[in-house]
Amino acid sequence: MTIAAANTRGVTPATMGGQRIPEIRIAPDTQLDDLYDIHFGINVTQTTQPNLYQGMNPKNDPRDHALMIEGGLGPRTIEMKRRGGRAAEHDWAANYPVRDVRKITVLGEGGMTENRMGAFNRSLPIRAGKRNFPDGAHIGTRDVSGEPKGYYKSDPNFNQGEVSKADISAAGHGQQLFGTRWSKTALEWALSQGQGMIHFHLTGMGDLSNIFSKAGDYSHNVTSSELRYVHRWWRRFQFKVIFYNGYHGLSPNEKAVEVFPPWLPSRWNDDTVRCEECNKKFSKIFPIRLLHHCRMCGRCVCDDCSPKKITLKYPVMKLTHQHSPEGSYRVCDPCYTEAHYRKQAPSRFT
Repeated sequence: MTIAAANTRGVTPATMGGQRIPEIRIAPDTQLDDLYDIHFGINVTQTTQPNLYQGMNPKNDPRDHALMIEGGLGPRTIEMKRRGGRAAEHDWAANYPVRDVRKITVLGEGGMTENRMGAFNRSLPIRAGKRNFPDGAHIGTRDVSGEPKGYYKSDPNFNQGEVSKADISAAGHGQQLFGTRWSKTALEWALSQGQGMIHFHLTGMGDLSNIFSKAGDYSHNVTSSELRYVHRWWRRFQFKVIFYNGYHGLSPNEKAVEVFPPWLPSRWNDDTVRCEECNKKFSKIFPIRLLHHCRMCGRCVCDDCSPKKITLKYPVMKLTHQHSPEGSYRVCDPCYTEAHYRKQAPSRFT
């Protein structure tokens, strides 16, 4: 049974490879914390989709003003209005100008500060034996479309108008610190906190397979980069991220629908006769070598290559199966090693 409506206030649920992303449940009514619960998702302006903001009163309601400022926060506004929490953009509240003071006071102080940003190691590359921050979090010179970013004033492609991406504090704008990079920092800060969750809204993002292959719509480039970042470091983020896709119910009381991490169902592999780790053939006669699925990466592995279990919130499943509950599941040796390392690795933001 499909829970989410096909269209809610003009926005539609995302898909993965043309297929519906498996749903888990309707989001509960539990109120979220305006400091520690952080929402990620695409921005859709009120001009582009006015129905998305029906029922909001930005002139008289400070919270509605905060949700709609800077052109609108898109589909996530429905759930933020209902349950609370703040947008990723508000993570930089400490650097925002005075004109945005209502956003700061209503939705909580930003998690990031200049000191924490310094821990991001923004200028130095990662060196062997000195892993300060995951690969991919560092700034690149071109965006996903291949166009120069022009974030540096010394760059001939520097664009003074790119105030949402360039660090142009002199122009009176908050320091967003190089576009997508600040949002990855926001993800890392949220991951380091003992409370709150990362709420990632997929609604309106189209077919996510294009985003993962970097062939998608560049109009929500930052959000696409955030999703790929969570995907890349899923072993670290799995207990901290909740995905939403679409809404259930009638306006103005719609509730977001929780879904499975979009890439996991497609990982299940049934088409092999050999262990994908040691390449030995599976057999039910002597020498017995049984087939197991690593519930972290979905590969087919044998007993010897998957002797251990770890706790998983979202174990990989077959697309036709129902969502498995959080619990202890068999994983292959590489996944066990990496999961153990990520769990023990110190945070740069504590």
